[in-house]
Amino acid sequence: MHASQNPYHLVEGPRSTDWIAPRVIKHHRSISTYLTAMLESGFTIRTIDEWCPSPGQLAQNPEWSNELHRPTFLLVGATR
Repeated sequence: MHASQNPYHLVEGPRSTDWIAPRVIKHHRSISTYLTAMLESGFTIRTIDEWCPSPGQLAQNPEWSNELHRPTFLLVGATR
């Protein structure tokens, strides 16, 4: 199944997509899975940012609007 065909964010596991190369296997995890693993490993979470394109970036790159249905990047600042 192509990653964009799986609307279930909370369904974890491998997903196949054409990204950089054909049939890349990505292992999807939920945000809570990542954060819980960090906390259980002794990290203190300081910041969380779900990056998406800014209005200016969307104006220059309208094709990026398809990235608004989910965060492109999850940035987590943590200390241990």
